[in-house]
This record gives sequence, C-alpha cells and structure tokens, in this order.
Amino acid sequence: MSRWIRNLFPAARPMARRHSLAMLPLEDRVNPVAIHGGEGSTFDLTEGGIVGVREGSIGAQTDAFDFVGEVRVNGVALNGAGTFSGQTASYPLAVIAGLTVTPQFFVAPSSATVRQFVTFQNPTAAAITVPVVVSNNPGSDAGTQIVTTSNGNVTFETADRWVITDDANLAGDDPTVTTVLFGPGAPTATPTTVTDPVAGIGGSFDVTYSLTVPAGQTRSLLFFYQINTTSTHAISDAQVVSGGGTFWATNPVAGNDLLAGLTDAQLATVANWQFGTGANNNLHGGEGSSWNMNTSDVGINDASLGDQQDAFDNQGRVSVNGTVLTGTPVLAGNAATYPTQAVAGLNVSTELFAAPSSATMRELVTFQNPTAAAITVTVVLSNDLGSDSGTQIVTTSNGTRRSRSPTAG
Repeated sequence: MSRWIRNLFPAARPMARRHSLAMLPLEDRVNPVAIHGGEGSTFDLTEGGIVGVREGSIGAQTDAFDFVGEVRVNGVALNGAGTFSGQTASYPLAVIAGLTVTPQFFVAPSSATVRQFVTFQNPTAAAITVPVVVSNNPGSDAGTQIVTTSNGNVTFETADRWVITDDANLAGDDPTVTTVLFGPGAPTATPTTVTDPVAGIGGSFDVTYSLTVPAGQTRSLLFFYQINTTSTHAISDAQVVSGGGTFWATNPVAGNDLLAGLTDAQLATVANWQFGTGANNNLHGGEGSSWNMNTSDVGINDASLGDQQDAFDNQGRVSVNGTVLTGTPVLAGNAATYPTQAVAGLNVSTELFAAPSSATMRELVTFQNPTAAAITVTVVLSNDLGSDSGTQIVTTSNGTRRSRSPTAG
C-alpha cells in the first residue's frame, strides 16, 4: 500500500521536506517520542527519518507545529533514529560536505521551550563553508500571521533575532510560536536569507545561514522554539516591556535550563550567539547560582538562582573620580579578575568571587598608590538590581523598609 501511495504522488517528496509533516513521505512519518516540558507543555520529537520536532502542545492547546527544526546542510537533510534520555533527544552524526554534523534537542523542564543544538566539526586541514537551512512550519496553516519580530514590526527580515507567529485567533486555538534564530550583539553567523511565513505553504518558512568552520575546529548553531497560550504572553517573554523579556532580550544565563547540559566549551563554539570564550563569562556559585560577568564595564551583567533569572541588570559598577572602571575579565575557578586601570594616579584592580557554598558574590576593589604623596578620590558603586519599576526595600541593616516609586528606574 505504501509503495502505491508514493507512486501516485511522486512529486510530494522534495517539497514536503521543506514544509509540512502532513506532506512528508511515509518512510519519514515515524511515530514521535513525547517529551514533557514546563508550563504543561509536550513536544513530540521524531524517532526516525527527518530530524525535527513534529508537534507541540501547551495545556489544552495543541497543533503548535507541523514540523520545526529541519536542518539541511549543503542541501542534505539531517535524519536518523533518535536516542532519548530524560529531556534530551540525540541523533546520529552525519558526514556532509566534509563536516561531521550532530543534532540534538532538549526540552526545558521549567518553560514551554525546546532547544536545538547542532554541531559542525571540521576534521580537515582547511576551512569549510556550507549553507545551512533551517525549515520551520509553526502549524498555524493558512491563517498564519506574524504577531511581531525582534525589531518591532510584522515583516520577517534577516536582522530579526526572533519572530512570533500565530493563527487567526491570537488569544486561543493553536499556541503562539516564538522562533529564536540568533542572539544579541554581533555573532559571527546570522541569517543570509529568510522566507516569509505568511507567504509560505501552511505558514512554513526557511532561514539560511552561511557557516564557516575553521580547519580542525568545531562550530555550533543554537535555536529555540517556545510556545505560549496567547500572543500577549509570547510578546511579554520576548520583549523588554513591563518587566518582561526574561527569555530572549539577552543571552540565556548559564545555570538556567535553557542552557542545561551544555558545557562552557560547547557554548564557546556557538556561531549564532555571543557567549564569549573560556568560561562563557560566567562564574558558578553555591545553591545553583550563576553569575554573568560584564565584558565592558567592571561588574555583574546578570545572575540566576536555579530557574530564577534576571537578578541584576548591572551590578557592582565602579567609578573612580568619575571614571568608570572597564575591561574584559579573566575567569579562573570561582574568580573573575579585571585588568588594572590607572585612574587619578592610582592603580585600580577589581576581582569578583562567587562563593562556592552560597549564592553570594564578593567584589574586591584594590587601590595601589605608586606615588610619594597621599591621594584622595571619590569612589561610586552603582547597582541596578533588575527588579525594575517594582523595586522595593524589604529591609535594611537598621530595620527600615519602604516601597519604591513606580516611576523610578
């Protein structure tokens, strides 16, 4: 029967791999494996055939995808039987255009998010550049609309880090889908072309990268697919509005489950995000805490405790006589050491240390005077706690408490 069906519709095979699972050839429609994520979500990962996410649901809302995360390298789609362990689906490596390519998916346990991590290892003595196409069908069919993009409009462009799509009903029916394609800053790999979900068959769209892997090195691409019950919730998660933007406004902080299972060495290979080098600019402390160091001004960019993120927006920023201490830290063990800076005749150095047994960061600023006379300076410590307009003082050392004005920054 299956041979008769395939012969009757011979043209379906090449087009289906680009668009909808409903059109995939029968040998690629292998029963999926369900992995449960946060917020009552479930993601169906392919067990064999073309690698990808076949379906997603959150609560009672189903049909989040028809197929997302299909990757084609130099025109060849990744495929193979999955190996499933906990929240992770791993697939066999493929050798394509001289590269060893390995795909993996991970379902976040505390949010309705699935992560896709694809590594490209170059065993040769020369750099290799390949086109990488990621094909997605968010399942919203002919009613697909763009809710918003990272640049705030409803036109999907190569500069958009993420795009939110939905069906005709923004407050129900199919889940709202956020597709995250690259990180903030200036990563080395960003899309060269994108296609329009609204114009695509059943809402499908392609995103193309030109990926260069240096000789003997590894590069990776990292994507996220998040589902929400309404478009309002999706926008709140993505944009920096009213205290939102906890997911995609900045890099995910190491230690939370968006990056769970990925080592600092793996994150350093990611081409479409800027996680830095070495220890990913993160220090890990006690009680599951993670501290992301600033790489321009001295201080802490962000911190997390378990699954709780956004502890700071900028903490521990130091200025001496009006000059802000700057520099890129060197991370070793639990310490981040910033370069010594000459300010007002003093040699000023800063070290931050993450306590291994508690969620505590210590900041030590040293002022060395090489002259024969005393030097007096004004030192200002600036902090942004990340609690935004809802900031309140719980208590102080003298026992006082007050709420902050809602208009305060």
